[in-house]
Amino acid sequence: MSKKKKTPKVPEEKYRHPDYTTGRPTEYRPEYCDKIIEFMSEGKSIVQFAASLKVAESTIYEWAKVNPEFSKAKNIAITASEAWNEQFLMDNIINWSETIKNGKESTTTSRSINASVAIYRMKCRFRKNWTEVQKIKHYTEDKEQVQTIKIAYEPKKKRGPA
Repeated sequence: MSKKKKTPKVPEEKYRHPDYTTGRPTEYRPEYCDKIIEFMSEGKSIVQFAASLKVAESTIYEWAKVNPEFSKAKNIAITASEAWNEQFLMDNIINWSETIKNGKESTTTSRSINASVAIYRMKCRFRKNWTEVQKIKHYTEDKEQVQTIKIAYEPKKKRGPA
């Protein structure tokens, strides 16, 4: 003979204070819209912005989902960061040197940029505009196009600790 489990009765109505909200209050502030644009206009990343606020990167993306004005500011900031980085590349792609004369003495400072590393950095940070894409078109025997496949570089997913 099996016993039936009794389901507990749930009261139909529970008192809830009108000001009661669930979850932890957000750390988001409207002034972060201007702050993210200003911060990333110097070529910095969303990760660096999150670190400056002492929040996780995922928090920045969550704020962008919930707050349309922050989402717009984040997109402007990403564009500004990419523009800064492109300008940096253009300014430094050729070896740069400067000679400073101080009376009879002169000092020459120079720097060069590793173009391969710089381009790789841009491809990783700004995939939308810097990823190499290969298009492959498939045709039937009658020369009718069946489909086009885009192949783009996708980084390997991060794995947990080994």
